[in-house]
Amino acid sequence: MVGIGTKLTLAEFLALPDPDIYCEFVDGEAVPKVSPKFFHSSLQGALCRLIRVWCKGRGRVLPERAILLKRQDKD
Repeated sequence: MVGIGTKLTLAEFLALPDPDIYCEFVDGEAVPKVSPKFFHSSLQGALCRLIRVWCKGRGRVLPERAILLKRQDKD
């Protein structure tokens, strides 16, 4: 168990149980990810389109997605 004010190692972060809230590993801390708003989603879409044109023939460009579906409180 990790105490308050103690930084997590990457191994400790990866070993955390799956929470209902997704977290990112930032400077040794598990920081909850915030759901993107309309402006963020619009900007992400525009950037993906621009990068996709530049990247044609070099690879693929996809937006990040994290979807958690539950039915009757079960995954």
